Amino acid sequence: MEKQKMMQIIDDEKLPVNLFDEHKLQPFEVVLKQDEGGFHIFSTSEKAGVQGVTSNFTNESEAFDKLVYKARLMKENYHQGK
Repeated sequence: MEKQKMMQIIDDEKLPVNLFDEHKLQPFEVVLKQDEGGFHIFSTSEKAGVQGVTSNFTNESEAFDKLVYKARLMKENYHQGK
């Protein structure tokens, strides 16, 4: 998935994400970080701590696909009615 498409999906579906530390960690969101090692995706808990496994990618497109997938699950499970 291309970055522009990912951004459009996030906006259209109002997915709970934090891209590249755009804001302080919030409860129940999916976070995408990037460093020299690649892309890192994780979810946050009700106290905004890291929850579960951090997924690591070197391929941007795969990272964006996984981010959208996890954010849709997060929205379905924790953001109903928002």
